[in-house]
Amino acid sequence: MGCPAGEYDNSGTCDPCVAGYYCPGDDTMSQCAAGKSSSSGESACTPCNTGFTNSEDFTVCNPICGDGKKVAGEVCDDGDVSNDSKCNSSCSGNVNGWYCSGGGISAQSVCTELCGDGYTTTSEQCDDGNPNSYDGCSDQCQIETGYACVATGTNSASSCSPVCGDDKVVGSEFCDDGGTDDTSRCNSSCTGNVNGWHCTGGNTSAPSTCSEQCNDGFITPSEDCEDGNKSDNDGCSSTCQFEPGYNCTLTGGTPPSSCSPICGDGRVVTPEACDDGGTSNDSQCNQDCSGNVNGWTCTGGDVNNPSICVTTCNDGFIAGSEECEDGNLVNGDGCDLNCKLEDGFICENNEELTSSVCSNICGDGLRVQGEACDDGDTEDERGCLPDCSGEINGWHCSGGTIMSADICVEQCSDEYITVSEQCEDSNLVDGDGCSSSCLVETYWSCDTSVYPNVCKPICGDGVTISTDEECDDGNQFYGDGCDSSCSLEIGWTCFDDDSNFTTAQKCEKKCGNGKRPIAEQIDEDCDDGNTFGFDGCDHDCKLELGYVCTGGSATTPDICVENVFRPSANITLTQDNNAVIKFNDTIQRFTIGSDDLYIQIYGSQSSYNYTWTAEFVDNTTVNVNMNIISEITGNGEDIYFEFPLTNNFKSLVSQRTVNPDQYLYF
Repeated sequence: MGCPAGEYDNSGTCDPCVAGYYCPGDDTMSQCAAGKSSSSGESACTPCNTGFTNSEDFTVCNPICGDGKKVAGEVCDDGDVSNDSKCNSSCSGNVNGWYCSGGGISAQSVCTELCGDGYTTTSEQCDDGNPNSYDGCSDQCQIETGYACVATGTNSASSCSPVCGDDKVVGSEFCDDGGTDDTSRCNSSCTGNVNGWHCTGGNTSAPSTCSEQCNDGFITPSEDCEDGNKSDNDGCSSTCQFEPGYNCTLTGGTPPSSCSPICGDGRVVTPEACDDGGTSNDSQCNQDCSGNVNGWTCTGGDVNNPSICVTTCNDGFIAGSEECEDGNLVNGDGCDLNCKLEDGFICENNEELTSSVCSNICGDGLRVQGEACDDGDTEDERGCLPDCSGEINGWHCSGGTIMSADICVEQCSDEYITVSEQCEDSNLVDGDGCSSSCLVETYWSCDTSVYPNVCKPICGDGVTISTDEECDDGNQFYGDGCDSSCSLEIGWTCFDDDSNFTTAQKCEKKCGNGKRPIAEQIDEDCDDGNTFGFDGCDHDCKLELGYVCTGGSATTPDICVENVFRPSANITLTQDNNAVIKFNDTIQRFTIGSDDLYIQIYGSQSSYNYTWTAEFVDNTTVNVNMNIISEITGNGEDIYFEFPLTNNFKSLVSQRTVNPDQYLYF
């Protein structure tokens, strides 16, 4: 289109070039390059001077803050763009605590710290807002010895105060001994002394010097007590130390320590009358050390030595080594002239400490006046009675003196059973159960509940030693031949296996023992050595029917055999279904009934109808006539004949009968 320089073609119209751009005269418009700027209608962009750079819209050139070149528009430029620097981030002024000056296009500003402006900078330890020393922060802004400084807020002046307990006295401190609590000598705030102490001196290189104050009412570590005065001999010395013989309460302040004598420590101090080292009225000096205990006299003693106390015999008070006090100096009454207990006596000392009451000692083995005997003990089972007034029943005592005991022995057969005696049967005879030394004899027992004692042999010990026992099988059971009272049971016999009669007897039933002496033959028909039945001799030794037993004696059993016969027979059936029975022995004839013969037919039919009759033809033959109503085919039928052999069967030859319950079958 041909627009002139400084203008550009804007849709067919030549308009002025926009600021920050350039129009070279070829109808175009372009933005300025970095480091250049332009105003409106410019055909070219102008380069920025040293220390400047283009704005974001390239319309102007601005100073570069932090490039170390101070140019127009900058108060300072130290080459840093942070607020931690000395010149601020916009180069418009100093950061608090700093002062910047100088600088130009070829050199940056020079910045130095300002001490005393209230801002603590890099090399400063503190800044209390003034240039003065000796207030904690020096004129070089360094923390002074003995102080601690802290900032009270952001960009604010330091606050400095003395350090209490660092052994340095500075500023407002009254004292400083290196401690930080009220148990030290200078208090925890270093504003004054702890009670009981006095502190002086101290500076930045040395602590205060503190010393204890005795008699100020406060107990300090090296003091034992504080009684409010500087007097000695009152328990707490002038240097506030315990004095021997006293006890002081460790009270500090008001009231002060209270000291009193220690009674019983063996030191006599004011106001004690005596002190023997004891603390009770059982001692020689009483429990509060105000005077002597009754029976004693105490003298002397000082702070290093106890009182010396001695007793007086016959003053009515038992003391020290005295064993008694009977109010006189006479021997022979239990308490001698030295207040010692005499042998054979005991003395009672009452609570009121009046004269002792002495009496004989029963049981000490010394028989003195007033004692009937004294055997050296007080048992109520042997010898002399517990009160020594006489002999225990069954004993005799003699020989006792003031120097020796009585000898007591038991009296056998005097009615009384003593310690070593087991029985008393009113005699001194052996062999009756109670021996001549009053001991129960072997194999005997004695009833001591009655007198004279009743002695009997011991039943069940297996020893038969008296006619009082019929037997003794070593037990007291019933049913074994010898009962619980050692009496022979009916049907039994007992005997000894030895001649000494010292082992248990053996007992056997008379029946079944295989022995039939003459004395037993009245009760026993037989004895085959057992008590079984159906062997000829039954369980009661009675002869069984059909047997005969022989040969028995006092040492051998009976032999039993059957005394019966067992007949046999043949049977023949006839064509008319009758039968003939032929016996092999001559039988005594008898009438044959339905109980003497059984007949049964077995065959193809379930049952057969028939009747029969039978009779002896002679002593060896029986004819049986049968009337068979049912048809007999003769094919497979069987006829059974059964004779119960009852006592009806008797042999005419031997005259014996059959054994019952036997049968003949045909």
